[in-house]
Parts: sequence; C-alpha cells; structure tokens
Amino acid sequence: MFILTGSIVGILIILKQNPMKKFFLLIVLAGFTLSMFGQTQRLVLAEEFTNASCSPCASQNPAFDALLQANPTKITSVKFHTNWPGVDPMNAHNGTDVATRVTYYGVTGVPYCRLDGVATAGSSYSGAPANLTQTKIDQEYAIPSPFAMQLRQVLSPNQDSVYITLLVNATLANTGSLVAHVAVIEKTIHFAAAPGSNGETDFKNVMVKLLPTKTGTALPGTFDVGDYSLIRLAWPLPTWIYNKAQLASVAYVQNNANKSVLQAVNSSATDIVPLYTNDAALITISNVAATMCSESIAPGITLQNNGNQALTACDVEYYVNAAQPTTYHWTGNLPFLGTATMQLPAAAFVLAASNTLHVRLLNPNGVTDNYIKNDASTVTFAKAPVTTKLVNLALKTDNNPAQTTWEIQTATGTIIAQGGPYTQANTVLSQQIHLPGDDCYQFILHDAGGNGICCTSGYGYYQLTDSLGGVLAQGDDFGSQVIHAFSVDQSSGIGELNILNQLNVFPSPFNSQITVNYTLNVPKDCVIEVFDAIGNKVIDKQIGGIAGKNTCQLDASVLASGVYMVKISAGSSVITTKISK
Repeated sequence: MFILTGSIVGILIILKQNPMKKFFLLIVLAGFTLSMFGQTQRLVLAEEFTNASCSPCASQNPAFDALLQANPTKITSVKFHTNWPGVDPMNAHNGTDVATRVTYYGVTGVPYCRLDGVATAGSSYSGAPANLTQTKIDQEYAIPSPFAMQLRQVLSPNQDSVYITLLVNATLANTGSLVAHVAVIEKTIHFAAAPGSNGETDFKNVMVKLLPTKTGTALPGTFDVGDYSLIRLAWPLPTWIYNKAQLASVAYVQNNANKSVLQAVNSSATDIVPLYTNDAALITISNVAATMCSESIAPGITLQNNGNQALTACDVEYYVNAAQPTTYHWTGNLPFLGTATMQLPAAAFVLAASNTLHVRLLNPNGVTDNYIKNDASTVTFAKAPVTTKLVNLALKTDNNPAQTTWEIQTATGTIIAQGGPYTQANTVLSQQIHLPGDDCYQFILHDAGGNGICCTSGYGYYQLTDSLGGVLAQGDDFGSQVIHAFSVDQSSGIGELNILNQLNVFPSPFNSQITVNYTLNVPKDCVIEVFDAIGNKVIDKQIGGIAGKNTCQLDASVLASGVYMVKISAGSSVITTKISK
C-alpha cells in the first residue's frame, strides 16, 4: 500500500511476518505542538558492538556496564552482538540487523562504542568502551537536544507481541536526513554457562530487533518548532526471546548526514498524551490505481483522531486535477488514536496523462483543526495505456508463494482471469491472457503477507506486457495489494501508445546520480519526470530518443532521502517505477 501526505509524509504499512502470521503496523504522522518550546534535556545513547567470544569485550564490559548502570537518567545503551571473532548465539538470532549497523558505522573490530553516534575517544583506541568516563557522560548530557521524545512499550495480554508508541516533538527547528530508530532489547540475558569463549555469562541491553526495519523510519527533512512524528509499531515475538520480562525498547533520532544522534529515550508504561483538542489526521489513501482509464474515482481513506477530544464529525474534501471538489461528511465517535476507514462516493474528473488526487480533512467536530499539517494528502496516477487483446503475465514468486494471488477484471468487476495461490517458491511463472474486447481492465495483485513479493521474503517481481512488448504493469514491493489499469480500444490504434516497452532505473537506493535505461520502438522525444513522496515534481528533463536502447543520467545530488516515482513519457506511452535514496 502506497500512501502520501501533504507537507510531511505519512506511511501506513501492514505486514505479516512468517511463520507466526502476526501483523505489525507502522504509522508515521505529521505535526505535534508542545506546550512549551526551547532546548530539551538530552538522554545520551551508547551503542556498543560486542561478541561473546571476544576476550577484550569481557575485560572492558564490566567497567562500561557499571558506568551505564550508575547513570540511568543520563545515558541509555543498545548492544549489537556481532558474529565475529567467534561464536555468539545472540547474533545468530538476528544477525541481519546487527550487520546493518556494523556497515553503517564501518565497524571492523570489537569491542567498539559510539556515543551519540561518535566513536568514543580517550587513552585507548578510537571507539574503545574503556574510553567512556563519567566526565564524558556528563559533557554529552549537558548538550541540549532539539527534540523531546516519549516512548511507551506494552506486551499483548497473551505476551506474543510487543506494542510500541513513539512520539518525537521538535522543540527547536531542525533540518537533516533524520531517521527514527526503535530497538527492542533484552535488558539482561543470563546463561548458566558461558555461551562463547570469553567467559561472560551476563549480557546487558542486547538488541533483539530493529523496528520497523533495520534502517528505521525516515522522518521529515525539516521540523519546525511544534512539528511531530508519531510512530506506532507492533512486533510478533519470536520463540527465541530469552526472557519476555526483560524486554524493553530504546528509541533514538539520528541524522544520517553525519551520524549524530540528536536524542534518545527509554521505554516506559506512560501513555502518550494528546497535545491538541481537535486534531484530525489523514493517514492513508487507498483504492487508487497506479494507472487509470476511468474518469470516475472512489478513493478509500483512513482518518485518525490525534486530539484529546473525541472526534465525532469531520468533512472530507477530495478532487482530481482541477475538478470541482466533492465533500463527504463523516460522523462517528473516535477516542484519541482511534481510526476510521471509509470508502468515499465516486467523483468525476477529466483524465489527463498525469493526474493528482487531492484529499484533505476539514472542520473536526465542526471547528477549525488545531493542527493542519496532517490534514492533507495527495496521490498521483497516470493515464492507463491502451493495449492489444493479448497480454502476457510474468510473475516470479517469493519465499511465500501461497500468499500471492491476482486477477484481471473488467470495468464492472467481472473477473476474466486469475491465478494463485501458488506452491512453487522463487519460480518464474508465465501466462497468456486473451481480453474479450474493448473495455477498461484492472490487473490486481494481492499479497496476504502484506509485504509484496520483494524484498523481505525473497525477491519476486511481476510484469504484464502486451503482444507488442509494451509494459502495462511491473513492480515488486507493494504491500498487500497493487492495482494497474489498462484499456483495449481498437478504434484508437495502439502504435503511438506502445512506443515505450522497457524502463530500468538504477541504482536503488541511489546516491547522487540516477541512471535511466529505456527502449523505444521508434525514434521519439521523451520526458523523464521524478516525483517525491508527496507528489511534488523534483526533476523534469526532456530528451530525444532513438529506436532501440537509450540511456539518460539524472543529477539527484540535491534530493533528500526517501521514496521517489520515476515516470517516462513518449507521446501517449507512459511507464512509471519506484526508486529510493
């Protein structure tokens, strides 16, 4: 599911982890205002890389841990157990998350420590835990933070899942490539006998999982005073957790540009307190295909009450391009953080080559919204391609083929072809589909696991092409469902609409440059456009094209970290794809 917000991005992803078949949920919203602003007291973060078979780790950890335990209000820690120099069962449970942080900091040996993202300095080698002193903790603690953070963690009643709520408030304006990390830890893991070769039997603040993923949650690039991000997470607990009573979590905001940690927080049982009386937040927009051939749209939305007064009414205004806005009046009764999902009535519009759906919330409880930055959202979609009556589907399954199904349906919802669930993992499957005649069709691909067919459970993909090689739909990582529309209109001719038949954009993630490879059936001028996550066009380049393979380089050095859509147009032929930085 792909969701966009207005000035600050909000993303809703529903995923199911296997084999436990439990969901975890991430919501990132925009804008919280504090009752008072200014410099905020810092909680220092120590990240240590260690190993149960590392002799220097065993010699440095006791003094290091004693300092941490003596300063619980000044410093917190997360310990990442590597798989070298020897055996470590804690790494064996989740080595992937550890490896990501090892690469991020360029760690080459253990023990190694970073204090608020900076290698500890002192009389020993750079990064030695032995370099940590009370003076260094006090000095770092005295540096104010531009953020205030609250973190709440609770176990489910049957103790099979952990639920986390993180609130990040900007008390000072801040910009940067900001990421929020949430580390689930076990505060103490005790072994009756040393599990490695260094003799240690007790291990503190061991990282067991980084949520929602090993790379964290991207935050807005710019925080004004009073802006906020509210992150809600859940994780189904695996069987290898040593002691559920020892579970806790540590969250921190980091600037990827210089790796500095700006603030950290420990989990507690306190509730997250709403900061506005009337604050309706638009969380998701759904039921909008990447391409459309209908000139009527009925989007689905989810709204959430972020205010401390029950939300009983709200207006939803929506329109495509320059169409007259349609207003839907919602009523209900939502407590703080309660959500409501609804299907909006169909609204007419004039279909263009590129289109933007605008949605915003107005008048919560009949009054002006106290915080407007999370009210509006946009989704872009393209005009559907025209195709031949014969189309070809190539589908590579991931590690969970039984979760994958698809169908092609007509404008009235009649299913004319379908497939799945499958039994063959990591297998390319091909099928020809004969379309019955002129109509607007939808190709709908479902993943019951909620994580598409790439990349958390293998590397699958899908591609739907016509008999001339024109690409109608392609992709891999789409959440629980992706929709592509296309049409058959024999009266229009399809030569102009099948000029483009291949698009490859790389690398992803990219750094300062994007390479676009595309193939044209005939010579044709092309337009390459790049849109950010809220629909703003950030790159617009016109280029000529020869028949055959073409390559174009795009300067992306000024683009912030995030997800982008790349669209190439040649006449009426349009292909889009997703890329990230």
